[in-house]
Amino acid sequence: KRHTGHFPDDVQPWVVACERCPDGDEFLTERPARRWAETHARHTGHDVSLSSSDGPTTSVEPER
Repeated sequence: KRHTGHFPDDVQPWVVACERCPDGDEFLTERPARRWAETHARHTGHDVSLSSSDGPTTSVEPER
């Protein structure tokens, strides 16, 4: 993705998206996607959705 602007056709990335602001990103594996989601939630107080093509969407919530 870094060189072409997109993942190869057969690669389905993990997608993280903030539910309150336009921030988000795509990752090849769950670990960096979850780390991004947890960090964003902790610093902004926003809920973040975490999803992959082969599983349900998970919500990462800030600690309250």
